[in-house]
Amino acid sequence: MHWLKPYFHFTRKQTLAMVTIIVLALAFLIASWMLPLFVTRSFADDPALQQQLASLTFTDSAGEESPRKGGLAYADVEVAHAGTLFSFDPNTLSEDGFAKLGLRPKLVHTILNYRNKGGKFRSAAGMQKIYGMRPEEFARLEPYIKIAAAEKSDYPSTEGKRAYTPYNTGSNTTAHTVIDLNRADSAALERLPGIGPVLAGRVVKYRDKLGGFFNINQLAEVYGMPDSTFQQLKNQVRADESGCTKLNVNTASREALQKHPYIKYTLAKVLIAYREQHNDFKDMEELRRVALINEEIYRKIAPYLKVD
Repeated sequence: MHWLKPYFHFTRKQTLAMVTIIVLALAFLIASWMLPLFVTRSFADDPALQQQLASLTFTDSAGEESPRKGGLAYADVEVAHAGTLFSFDPNTLSEDGFAKLGLRPKLVHTILNYRNKGGKFRSAAGMQKIYGMRPEEFARLEPYIKIAAAEKSDYPSTEGKRAYTPYNTGSNTTAHTVIDLNRADSAALERLPGIGPVLAGRVVKYRDKLGGFFNINQLAEVYGMPDSTFQQLKNQVRADESGCTKLNVNTASREALQKHPYIKYTLAKVLIAYREQHNDFKDMEELRRVALINEEIYRKIAPYLKVD
């Protein structure tokens, strides 16, 4: 074995260099192991950072906002750019046009894919249903959405169908009676132009989820409501805001709040947190101070909330 000894003989400098390399390697391994623990603890110990993360919303496959289970998926968070706002038609705008508006590339791809498969936007509210469209993004774009009137050929012909008889509530009513969306039953809704049993059922179901209509334009939000039908009947209906059911924002549970189509999980969670931190809301105007509630969202949820 003496012949191996020359291969394991090192000078003082060589020995010192080897020890230094080994120490640095061990330090690197320990740092790689400890860093994730340190970062995780930093997230857990910082309430402000937790509140910011809680404000992030995610969209599931059904287009509903929901909390992300199992922690934050960083690959799903895509930053939107400010862009330049201008009037546009989502049915004809080019990819470059959407990018100029500041939309995220992934969202632009989803919109174009929807159009390529034959999808059309009948109203501004239609863009809100696009998978991945965040509430704050839609609120920013909505005032600039201008959808061109569809040509008559896009809609089924009414030739040969029986003439429409307006809904009447009694023998003394006129042929131009306007019905209240919050009080009409399915049978009354079916008498409106373009409303069949299925669509009438959807109107009633959506009305129940909302707690009543406060604006006739909400009718365009009903799933499957063609814009042509909405334009045809909007002068024959009204929405009496007094018929809306209001949730007490100081006593309603998170489960009750998140069932509302305009509030859902994320905003319900933030409302509950604000309520607990500030000992209830003093008045409706205080809702404007809540994170995530901009002017557009406030106008949508205010008719359905009250402070007692």
